[in-house]
Amino acid sequence: MADLINNLLGLVEGDLFGKVVASLVHCVILLHVVAVGALIFIWMERKISGRIQDRLGPTRVGGKFGWLQTLADGVKLLAKEDVTPAGADQMLFKLAPYISFAASFAAFLALPFADGWVANNINSAVFFVLAVLGLEVFGVILAGYASGSKWSLFGAMREAAQVVSYEIPLGL
Repeated sequence: MADLINNLLGLVEGDLFGKVVASLVHCVILLHVVAVGALIFIWMERKISGRIQDRLGPTRVGGKFGWLQTLADGVKLLAKEDVTPAGADQMLFKLAPYISFAASFAAFLALPFADGWVANNINSAVFFVLAVLGLEVFGVILAGYASGSKWSLFGAMREAAQVVSYEIPLGL
């Protein structure tokens, strides 16, 4: 795939600009695969749960097949007010989601999508993926701590213990 992109862009092998452009193309494709996959799975989950619970949603509203329901949820999410608790450490509270996102997205570095199409070819990629996905816990704990509430911290610790307990069978 990398050779195809280089041929389409007319880039030579040792060209730094070509490597940067090819890397950006790979990143954009990877982001779109993840985003479209999430969009489809959210739509399927809403459609199935709407049928089971016999409620309005993607079953009867939202345009043809309910596609617009997910788009409406995204617009609603972007339009919401960004609220930080009064006793919270604002910088840490706003940093926590970025840490969780970076940890979950970094796992795709070692995941091969096709023959020769991997961002970073690592001999022990399975261990790298497990280690990086374990870092997501730090964002959750940081959000609980930064909120300034002991109950949020307790909830974050509980979620961290749950994630770690699920990682053990995943690793096995």
